[in-house]
Amino acid sequence: MVYLTLLLLFGISIFAIIFGVCLSEQIVFDHSKNNNGSYIRNPNLFVIMKIISRVFVFGLLFLLILIVSCSEKENEKVKQPSMKYDQTTIHGKDGSKMVYISGGEFEMGDSFREGNENELPVHRVYLHSFYMDINEVTVGQYKEFLKQKYSNDLMVSDSNQSISSRPNWKEIEAYSPTEQHPMVYVSWYDAMQYATWVGKRLPTEAEWEYAARGGQIGLRYPWGNYIDMTLANYGSNNVGPLSSDAYAPILAGPPPSEAPVPKTLKGDDLRQQLASYGLKSIAANVSEWCLDEWNADFYQECKDNGDINGLIRDPFSGEKVVDIVRDFATITTPRVLRGGAWNSHHFRVRVSYRNSSLPTFTSNNVGFRCVKDAFP
Repeated sequence: MVYLTLLLLFGISIFAIIFGVCLSEQIVFDHSKNNNGSYIRNPNLFVIMKIISRVFVFGLLFLLILIVSCSEKENEKVKQPSMKYDQTTIHGKDGSKMVYISGGEFEMGDSFREGNENELPVHRVYLHSFYMDINEVTVGQYKEFLKQKYSNDLMVSDSNQSISSRPNWKEIEAYSPTEQHPMVYVSWYDAMQYATWVGKRLPTEAEWEYAARGGQIGLRYPWGNYIDMTLANYGSNNVGPLSSDAYAPILAGPPPSEAPVPKTLKGDDLRQQLASYGLKSIAANVSEWCLDEWNADFYQECKDNGDINGLIRDPFSGEKVVDIVRDFATITTPRVLRGGAWNSHHFRVRVSYRNSSLPTFTSNNVGFRCVKDAFP
């Protein structure tokens, strides 16, 4: 629409110039006096002026119609409710508070060129609006899911061998000691089963990074370019050369004296909560499962398949999102993991860091959070 408006203004300018030139030509050179000394209008030039005027009027009307039509189509594409990003709502059966994340464009990838090769090239992405859980799914929420799914018997096995209905609660308690801590030791299948039950889904890799960046351009971490131990739970019990500047976070209060030393943290445990869109522990605490199939070359494919402006819309690695959600139990290919964890070096806390594992993989530092489409 901007280009059409400029074209319209250009056309008006050209017409004004032509009209002025022709008028001056008519007055100065193309008038002659009759015997009475009065001017005689040049009939040929008058006809030309009438033709130019009519062509301009019809052209102007055509451009106006075209501008209005394009404007309506553009409004249809980006039409969204007048909501602010900090509006929250409750969705599904688990009672999780979700934040509304308004769709838009962002640059995805490692703008510092300091990470792994699979974080490049940086490419422009457009996403539609969605909701995301403020907190990672907790132990208590997952227990309630199992309780309802398996009719109060947490020891009943699932007919689908991909789904584990019998977590090792003792191991889980060693790293997430209360029901308010994030659920760990969950496979991608487990996370998908939970998300389906609660009426949500796992985030795409692009949605995860968009949310983690919080509308900021080119940052290394969700809060800025420097690691901050008050803003992320990372680096605990790290060994080896990567741990030289890794340290545990400062807690808002002392840990319970009789409880096991926690490795993960509850959503409000950190002293400060300056995070993207108000999301808790989006950068660390536990790595989070995403919906996408792992593809080390996916960013290059996105770059190659962008539109004329280099923009790719709602990128997703694998089949269609709806197909993956429906048939997730048949998936066997590696899936994407994003974000660092309580035992990660800060290299993995960067928002552009990518990781992956088989969908059957479980660990004491892997959990998940869910999203929900804002516009079905």
